[in-house]
Amino acid sequence: MTGHAPAGADDVVGTFLDTFWRAWPVTATFAGVHGLDACLPDWSPEGLDDVAGTWARLVRAARSARGDDAVPALSLPLPRSPEEADLLCAEANAILLADECASRHGPGTNPVYATGDAVFGLLGVLARHAHTDPVSASDGAADAAARLHGIPELLDGVRRAIGGQPVPGAWRDRARRELVAGRRILGEGIPLWVRQARPETEWAEALYEACGPARAALQAMAEWLDGDVPAAHTRTTAIGVEALERRLRLAHWEPRSTDQLLDDAQRRLAEASAEWRAMAAAAHPGGWPGVLQALADGAPHADDYLPRLQRRWDADRAFATRHDLVRWPDEHPVRFVETDRWARPGSASLYYLNYRSPAPYDPRVPHRHQVPYLPDDADARQAVLRGMHGATIALNHVIHHAGLGHHVQNWHAARARTRIGRMAAVDGACRIALPTGGTVAEGWASYAVDLVDELGGLEPLERVVQQHTRVRILCRAVADLSLHAGLWPHAEAACCFEREAAMPPDAAEAEAIRTALFPGTAIMYWLGTSGLHALRRELGPRYPSLRAFHDAFLSYGAIPVPMIAHLMRGEVA
Repeated sequence: MTGHAPAGADDVVGTFLDTFWRAWPVTATFAGVHGLDACLPDWSPEGLDDVAGTWARLVRAARSARGDDAVPALSLPLPRSPEEADLLCAEANAILLADECASRHGPGTNPVYATGDAVFGLLGVLARHAHTDPVSASDGAADAAARLHGIPELLDGVRRAIGGQPVPGAWRDRARRELVAGRRILGEGIPLWVRQARPETEWAEALYEACGPARAALQAMAEWLDGDVPAAHTRTTAIGVEALERRLRLAHWEPRSTDQLLDDAQRRLAEASAEWRAMAAAAHPGGWPGVLQALADGAPHADDYLPRLQRRWDADRAFATRHDLVRWPDEHPVRFVETDRWARPGSASLYYLNYRSPAPYDPRVPHRHQVPYLPDDADARQAVLRGMHGATIALNHVIHHAGLGHHVQNWHAARARTRIGRMAAVDGACRIALPTGGTVAEGWASYAVDLVDELGGLEPLERVVQQHTRVRILCRAVADLSLHAGLWPHAEAACCFEREAAMPPDAAEAEAIRTALFPGTAIMYWLGTSGLHALRRELGPRYPSLRAFHDAFLSYGAIPVPMIAHLMRGEVA
């Protein structure tokens, strides 16, 4: 592959990253950039105006660094080198982040951004220091106290930014839940964390003192949402066709129109749904409900809960090694644990991920994958165990997340040939760090399960569940496009998951809310997976092995799949 680093590329990308960490300090904590662990974002009107101007200057700098004749990123130019891919991603993300500052879906108008960062700003530093030495625990307590003291200012700034604008009910409901969860963590979780760390130390009192103003600010925000914010019509979650297509182009390098994508996704959804129902009927006389019942009946016992997860992870690694699928990082092990006790009071109401991507700049090994904890109540405990049946363990917790999927991809990304690709898929408080990381992060993880299925690594009932996952991925794509193009109200998005994927109403509503919050994001699963499958059909035969193809793909990190495809074509030309 030919190509060289554009002049000034390192400076522009470095400035972009530094600006991003300062604008999103909670995400910086999760990435391992720890100089901002005591900070929270500024989403006041003044703060948003200031950072929007910075993003606009970075757009111009990134384009200038690509050359005087460079076309805008919105025209979807393809990179000639990893360095040029970095500049394109910097330009695209800067445009999208600037758009968010002015958008009614951005942090200045959507309270979920503020409630998520307020709570996860605290959880991020506590989690980093929960299982370390006393000195580290003291540092964590100091950072946590500083962020607690910053919560009133963060929430006040967002209230001023929202002003009297109406807020969709789905956003308000999620924000309320996160505020309740935050208060529970302050009241119940922090004392548990302190007792686990060093309760006799002097910093414990300072941490407790910081909880009071933060708790009052969370309560005031909840009362403000309940009493002073008008409700918006359900269709106001739509971002509109023009803005949606702009986002799809810049985040995913997707040239097709909304209509073209929707036609394709609806056709594929009908095909996938018919195949899923046929597979379920063939696998069990009771169809899909019978499949779920059979899986639940084979769920692990409490004493075999964590060991079963570990055995499946070991088997997944052995399967990938035996088939020579990818370079598997032996120095990057996973340890399965139940959700930390200090986080349990609020975890169920938060975007509390079982698998959270390891910090690329500060990895801790072994990586702790937190699975649902087993309650003391016997009936509740049994319900958790039945939900953590073999297919949930294999397809979701192990292959997709902690094994061949996200975990292997994250290891490769931390060593990627693109600087933005190293951090774009880091899990933040509400979503991954940058929009351009989505198609690789979720595309590879979903493709990984497809790959194991293709090579005979799934049991018959697991194969039915995996086909159901394909249906859900397509439901996400259809709902994302239909909701944000203004074709559906919120209720119809939830109905899509109930109707097409037979999801329970509460689970369908949760999917619809996630889709409503972040336009052009839910579609990344389908675009990434289908793009990777297409790329393998095209270029796979030109590589000496499947592992060589996969390693080459992953070496670029989390940047849009079409960019990687173009760079790989240059490798094998």
